[in-house]
Amino acid sequence: MSRDDEAGAVAAATYFLTLYSYTQSTQDTSAWVDVSHPDCRFCASVVEDVTDQRAKGRVTRAAPIEVHSASTEEISPLAFSVTLEVTTGPDDVYGADGELMERTTNARGRTTVWVVRQGAVWVVRGVTLDQAT
Repeated sequence: MSRDDEAGAVAAATYFLTLYSYTQSTQDTSAWVDVSHPDCRFCASVVEDVTDQRAKGRVTRAAPIEVHSASTEEISPLAFSVTLEVTTGPDDVYGADGELMERTTNARGRTTVWVVRQGAVWVVRGVTLDQAT
């Protein structure tokens, strides 16, 4: 992620996706916010979801997201669209009483992450989730 090129952009997008599972499972949004651009709606929605779950005493134990492949499109020298083929799940949602409320299944899909270089770091400007298969 220290590189300011295509490889750095792919590393940043991959790292961002690994943070999703961590953020959901620990309800610690600090690292997520650190790599999120203020205008990223998806990024903000994850923070809102975690905050809402915490307020209700719920927690999601999210399985690590597996990245199978990556492709990129250069938007400008310091901005890339990174499309990742991923597998998610299964995730478990527990209620305030510790009881399992919901379990998702594994899903394979495509996620596009727009990353921009700001100074010495990459930040996520936007995310599109394509329908999982």
